[in-house]
Amino acid sequence: MSVIPEKVLFVDDDPNILRSFKRQFHNKINIQVAEGGEEALRMVDAEGPFAVIVSDMRMPVMDGATLLTKIRDKSPDTIRIILTGQSDLDSAIKAVNEGQIFRFLTKPCPPEVMGRTLVDSLTQYRLVTAEKVLLENTLTGAVKLLTELLGMVDPAAAKHANGVRFYVGYLVRKLGLPQPWEFDVAAMLSRIGGLTLPPTTMHKILTGIELTDEEKKLAESVPAVSAHLMENIPRLDKVAAMVRLQGVAFSEINGEPYQIHDDRARVGGHLLKVANALETKIAEGLSLSSALEDLKRKPREYDPRLIALLSDVEPVNKTQTIAVNLDVGDMRPGMLLAEDVCTHSGAVLVKKGFEVTESILIRLRNYSKSHIINEPIRVIVQKA
Repeated sequence: MSVIPEKVLFVDDDPNILRSFKRQFHNKINIQVAEGGEEALRMVDAEGPFAVIVSDMRMPVMDGATLLTKIRDKSPDTIRIILTGQSDLDSAIKAVNEGQIFRFLTKPCPPEVMGRTLVDSLTQYRLVTAEKVLLENTLTGAVKLLTELLGMVDPAAAKHANGVRFYVGYLVRKLGLPQPWEFDVAAMLSRIGGLTLPPTTMHKILTGIELTDEEKKLAESVPAVSAHLMENIPRLDKVAAMVRLQGVAFSEINGEPYQIHDDRARVGGHLLKVANALETKIAEGLSLSSALEDLKRKPREYDPRLIALLSDVEPVNKTQTIAVNLDVGDMRPGMLLAEDVCTHSGAVLVKKGFEVTESILIRLRNYSKSHIINEPIRVIVQKA
């Protein structure tokens, strides 16, 4: 019989009990043990995530209910079980009702009961993670397709969104924020409300050109309009909240560390604010270092901690590249257009600077088969 691959962590302050658990299940389940809550938290940070955590209720320093509450914050998908004696029954029931744990078992717990509980818990973990993967992949894929299609309408906006997505993704990784897909989708859709603005106004916003008073009002409306357009999409409420708050200055955000989970919308909103400002300044012609120095001079507007983190980022174009002329049939996703793609009559299909995607390639191939676009096309590729 093969051992179940998902990891299960048993927590108790009694090493004899932990050894007993290992003897009972070592040939069936991937068992690990921790002597007390503090060691368990260290193991979650170093070796997590764990599919299931089983904790004794009564332990010195940190009781089981407190531990599992902390585990929920660190690893919300982990299934949490508590072992309790009769004297702790009320506390265990309260923990269940408050949503801290999946199930509680009374001590002493027969091995067959524990075994069935672990099987049920692993089944629940697989359901939760499978739904999460499906949600993330489906939503992210759908949004990516949408933004690519919109990019055909407004290549400059799509190019800006790609830059914002890059910087937001970098910050999310550096900060270790959970559920990075939400920040990624927020970056892709952060300026979708710009489609409701006159093209000349949106161009000025994206490139940092000075706006009239009326245009400033329109620019200030973009976050709210973008969030409103997303409100009817299921499961994107948190993402919409991030987008809505992207205009909030750092001085208006509480100063707690960015690793917190309770203020996720404001954290995401400020990441968008910083990334949008940085990408706009680069579009103005500033280098990455100069753009960051400019943002650093406004500590009430932009979080200095984020600017410091971005000082280590490698510019998007740091990889050595070379411009070559290619027919559409030889082009591949990830290349950058070094010139406008035009029809024989001079109509622009895709603008210079746009990243070649699968959807763009399909469009260009269809035009190429009809012999109505100018080829070869000059593109930027990574240098071999």
